[in-house]
Amino acid sequence: MNRSAFVVFFSLTASLAAQQPAAPRFEVASIRQNLSGAGSNGWNIQGETFTATNVWLVDLMPVAYEITELQIVGGPDWVRRDRFDIVAKMAADATRDQMAVMLRTLLEDRFTLRDRHEKREMAIFELALANNDGRVGPNLHDCSQLDDNEANRNRRFTEPPGGNVAAGGCGPMRRVAGLAAGHVQGIVHDKTGLSGNWRYNVFFGPDLPDPNSANPDLPSFVTALREQLGLKLERARGPVDVVVIDSAERPTPDL
Repeated sequence: MNRSAFVVFFSLTASLAAQQPAAPRFEVASIRQNLSGAGSNGWNIQGETFTATNVWLVDLMPVAYEITELQIVGGPDWVRRDRFDIVAKMAADATRDQMAVMLRTLLEDRFTLRDRHEKREMAIFELALANNDGRVGPNLHDCSQLDDNEANRNRRFTEPPGGNVAAGGCGPMRRVAGLAAGHVQGIVHDKTGLSGNWRYNVFFGPDLPDPNSANPDLPSFVTALREQLGLKLERARGPVDVVVIDSAERPTPDL
């Protein structure tokens, strides 16, 4: 390539790079190692704040990539041993998908996370319609045609005595598959064929039967999935997107 052609090529490349929108980022984020020795951990979003408490790096990756921990392999030992607290601020109108991108960017910047995706054949569950006529259950509602305010309005449900309630805002069916994955401790692929966005709420008993429960008649999660959402889980094998951790470093300290 002669000098003139190189200059033109470089100018076009720089121009295209400048036109690429910047990836969403948290406005500010604090990360500190948690040395409490506590066993409980988790994350939540309240308004403009994302909080993760006492989490491993591999606890954060399913949130960032919308996968299960079973799909994360490799990496140094500390990613499944060292625990951290994170508090991050984002724009008030940020969506769940944008938050996931922000978290991926945070992991890349502060944990120097480098990973790659592979396909591997694994045992899975398939989430499918339970009714032959295609009807969904009474607690699963198509919200695709609602305006943004109505679609994103939080609806609170009271947990039944001795049981649980899982409620999801307006989003794609992969969110229901993710909910199911957490309860069956496996990988769940959405095979419902339901496009668009859906809102759900499902009531169920403890994952392990409890004879002392205040409400022993509550259904299991799998039964509630069928009766309340009109969905079922079937065992299968199939290609799974696996995230391989090539390298990671303990996070840089807060400034």
